[in-house]
Amino acid sequence: ILYVFKNYYLYIAMLPVATVITNLSNDRLTRKFYPQYVCSGVLQDEVKKTIKKQVEGLMVSKICGTLRNSLDSIILSAFFGLATVAAYSNYYYILNAVHGILTIIGVSMKAGVGNSIIKETKEKNYEDLKKFTFTYAWLAGWLSCCMLCLYQPFMLIWTGKEEMVFPEHIMTLFCVYFFCVCMMDMRNVYMDAIGLWWEARIRSIVEGIGNLILNLVLGYFFGVIGIIFATLITLVTINLGYGTKILFDNFFSKQKLLEYLGQMVLYFVVTCVVAAICYIICELLPFTSYLNLILRACVCVVVPNVLFVLLYSKNSNFVATRDFFLVRIGSFVKK
Repeated sequence: ILYVFKNYYLYIAMLPVATVITNLSNDRLTRKFYPQYVCSGVLQDEVKKTIKKQVEGLMVSKICGTLRNSLDSIILSAFFGLATVAAYSNYYYILNAVHGILTIIGVSMKAGVGNSIIKETKEKNYEDLKKFTFTYAWLAGWLSCCMLCLYQPFMLIWTGKEEMVFPEHIMTLFCVYFFCVCMMDMRNVYMDAIGLWWEARIRSIVEGIGNLILNLVLGYFFGVIGIIFATLITLVTINLGYGTKILFDNFFSKQKLLEYLGQMVLYFVVTCVVAAICYIICELLPFTSYLNLILRACVCVVVPNVLFVLLYSKNSNFVATRDFFLVRIGSFVKK
C-alpha cells in the first residue's frame, strides 16, 4: 500500500483490517483442522451477561491501548512529516521489542497468579505482588540502563545516518517511557487474572481521550518531546495511578494503595540514579565502532546489577524476593 498509493494514513487504516482478516482466517482454519472441538450445552443468561460485559470491557481496553500507540505516529506525521515519523518509529520499535521480551514473563505468570487468587488470601497475594513487582522493576531498570547507554550508538550503526538519531534528551525520554510501560505490566497481570476489564473500561477511554488531546497540544508546541510527554502524562496519572487504584479498590486493601505506588516511585528514583552512573561511565567510551558498542554492553551488564544489589540490600522486598528465589532454587536442585 505504501509503495502503490504512497499514503501513510491508508497504511495505518489497513492495520485493523489486516487484524480482522487474520482472526477470520484463524477461525476458519481452526474449524477445518479441529472439527471435534465444538460448543455444547446452554449457559445461563446471567453467565452470558457477565461474559458479554467482560468482553466489552476487554475490547475497549485493547482498542484504547492500540490507539495510544498509533496516535503518536499519526500526529507526528501530520505535524512534522514522515522523516520524523521514521526516526520515531525506529526508537519505538526497539522499545517495543525489548518490552516484548519482558511481557513473556507476565504472560507465563497469569495462570499461576489466577490460581493463587482463588486459593490464597488477599494478604498473601499482596505480598506476592510486591515481590513480583520488585523483580520486574529490577529487570525493567536494568534494561532501561542498557537502552540509555546503547540506544544512540546502536541507532547510528543500524541506520548509518546521523539525521535518523534523535538528540540525547529525546532518547532519554524513550527510556523513561519504556520503564513506565514496564511498571504497569505486573499490575496488569493481576487485573487480568482477577478479570477487572469492565471495571477498567472508563480508565481506558479517559486515557485514550487524554492522550489524544495532550498529543495535539503538546505536539504542536514542543514537537517530538511534547508527543512523548503527552503519553508519559497519561500513562503515569491515568493508567498507572487510576488503573492501580481500580485493582486495590476491587481486590486488595485500599489502604495499601499508597504504599504500593510509593514503592514504584522508589524503584523509578533508584533506576534513574543507577542509569545516570552507568551513562557517565559509558560516555567515557566513544561509540564509533562495534567494539565500543560491545564494551558499553559489558558495562551495562555488570554496573547496574551491582549497584542495584548495593542500593536494595536493606529493602524488605529485596530480602523477601531473594529468599523466595533461593527456596525455589534449592527445591529444584534437590530434585
